[in-house]
Amino acid sequence: MDFERETSGQYLYRFVVEQMNERSFLDQATLSRETGVSKFTISRFLKVKGDKDIEFKAALSLMKFFDSINFGEYMDEYCLKLNKPVGIINALEFASNYKRGDLTDNLIAKHSDKKGEIKEWLEVYDLNRKRTSMSDNDVLNKCKVLYGRVSAPEIQIKLDLIEAATISVNDYQTLHYMAERVNLKVKELREGFIKDSFQIKIFSYFSYAKLYNHNDPETAISYSESIIRNSVSPNYLIGSAYVIIGQAYMFTDKTKSLKNIEKAITKFEDDGNLEFAKKLRENDIAFIKNVHKVEMDLNVLRGEELAHQLLVRNKYQEALDVLNKLPETTFSLIYKGVATCNITYLLDAYGLLVKSGKAYYKRLVEREINKIVDQNKGVLN
Repeated sequence: MDFERETSGQYLYRFVVEQMNERSFLDQATLSRETGVSKFTISRFLKVKGDKDIEFKAALSLMKFFDSINFGEYMDEYCLKLNKPVGIINALEFASNYKRGDLTDNLIAKHSDKKGEIKEWLEVYDLNRKRTSMSDNDVLNKCKVLYGRVSAPEIQIKLDLIEAATISVNDYQTLHYMAERVNLKVKELREGFIKDSFQIKIFSYFSYAKLYNHNDPETAISYSESIIRNSVSPNYLIGSAYVIIGQAYMFTDKTKSLKNIEKAITKFEDDGNLEFAKKLRENDIAFIKNVHKVEMDLNVLRGEELAHQLLVRNKYQEALDVLNKLPETTFSLIYKGVATCNITYLLDAYGLLVKSGKAYYKRLVEREINKIVDQNKGVLN
């Protein structure tokens, strides 16, 4: 067969058959159970040898199952063979959701002669690809211009999501408001890959806002678990969901908290984001252990969490010496308050947490304030 002229369905069929031939123990029933793709869909697809393609979400699930590490490369090839409007739209959203920048560029180049709705999609995804190199004002102005020109609800929602990602960085209150507004629109979309892709992004926004701004760990965990269960979710979103769950258990269950942060680290490592995985190990793991008064090797700690560990060991002056060499942050103020038994530092930190929409961490400050108050009561008595 001329592989260059293969259709998307034929390409997927060849991929699936090759993978199944390498796994003689794998039958269609098992494949269906492991991927969530119905046995009827798999049977029909194999029977016609890919002459009729299957839903995009099913194709993604199959490729993820057979090669969880390199499936992105196979999906790139598959996406470039999709020529119907719905296929092109799904391919663009896959490239966006999975941060496949080269695929986005190739799709835009391949379909640059398209008119109508496809042209609108190309413009929106081109903006999404370039937005990190643009100023926030330029991104928002471009969103406004495009919003007045596009017609399909899916395209309008994508612009809403671009806008939310641009103006809501670390502003969890605004993020929640925008996510609620967009979620109402997403609920009206027809079932399929696009809806799922938008939904998990919104659930990610909800989970952050519910935990940090609303101080609602249970709801944050629920949204995060929905992301983890969804076959459309990329590793970085699954990793972020595990981070939220880990932090949601931070003050109440050390074991669950650490277990979920470790899962997040694995996901980010699998995704190639070694820097963020390292950050989680050095900061989040250390922070959780410090919160629960676990003694750690001082040689592997640095910065604020080194000071935090020194406080765990009641070495207040040493902690203060470390903190005085660091830039002032919300958490350095908390640790200074603990080291000096100075409620003023803690109240300043409390105000910053409320202002930044990170109400969840108030309990850490409240705990330390109560300790100081109780100590003073003991002195007075």
